[in-house]
Amino acid sequence: MCLDSVYVVFESANADHFLKPFIHPLINHCYLIIPHKDILIVQNKSVDEVEIYTINKIGDILQNKIAIKVKPKKSNRGVLMINSCVGSVKQYLGISNPFILTPYQLFRSLKNG
Repeated sequence: MCLDSVYVVFESANADHFLKPFIHPLINHCYLIIPHKDILIVQNKSVDEVEIYTINKIGDILQNKIAIKVKPKKSNRGVLMINSCVGSVKQYLGISNPFILTPYQLFRSLKNG
């Protein structure tokens, strides 16, 4: 399914994992908010789990976070995708750039994009 636009949300997560010393302290997690009819579907992937739930208003979830509206595209997805929030978002959006590995790199790419 390819929608007109989705929101990529960036935040500072409190997760404690081995990559934490190597990623940006304020933008270290990302996930998707996908509009569908009158609801919003939140798809939040981490290394350990996947959360999928619905919300009614985007403002309910965006406090102290950054959201970028993006139009997904059909693209050749990379063969190797890291099992992370970034890998999940890149796969959904059709981004195949193998050098986008962290949420901050994804943020910069979408912001400048």
